[in-house]
Amino acid sequence: MPVIDFDADVEAGMSYTVAAMNPLESIDYAVFSDNPSLEYETAMVRVVHLSPDAPNVDVAPDGAEAVVSDLAFPNATDYLALPPDTYDLEVRVAGTDTVALQLDPIDLMGGRAYSAFAIGSAAEQPLGDNGLEVIFAVDAEMLPDTAAIDEPATGGFGLIGMALLVAVGAAAFAAFGVFGRKLFARENR
Repeated sequence: MPVIDFDADVEAGMSYTVAAMNPLESIDYAVFSDNPSLEYETAMVRVVHLSPDAPNVDVAPDGAEAVVSDLAFPNATDYLALPPDTYDLEVRVAGTDTVALQLDPIDLMGGRAYSAFAIGSAAEQPLGDNGLEVIFAVDAEMLPDTAAIDEPATGGFGLIGMALLVAVGAAAFAAFGVFGRKLFARENR
């Protein structure tokens, strides 16, 4: 018997995150679209609040102004564009300086999109011993920027050299095939 069963409307060519939330007896789901616009010099980050008993939260660099304000369960922010860097963040009770969760520093790389999922229970006695935590996931990543490479990916042969290499290889393969059949025919007489 499944724990949860649902139908979701999705579009072709789009990526999604489907998250289970709430305690098992009241389990539910949320669907989030994972289609940020990526750039090599920018890290994209969204915050997803999936802790059903946690209050609304702010997310901020340690001791600084919030970059996410008043995020309520079960919502997600849009993707935020940040410069690639190492970030030391804290989750605060919305509108206060009370730190609900101090996060370990995270390296955010350009050309990637991340989701920070706040999961678990904020209760003093966490439901199912699943205390409040944040899990980072990579939602999307750009391929390496090959426009800056001087040499073609053919090892310096260029297209004509590569075509010659393929032609020589094909001729060698054909010659071996003919030679191999003749050798096989002689041995089996």
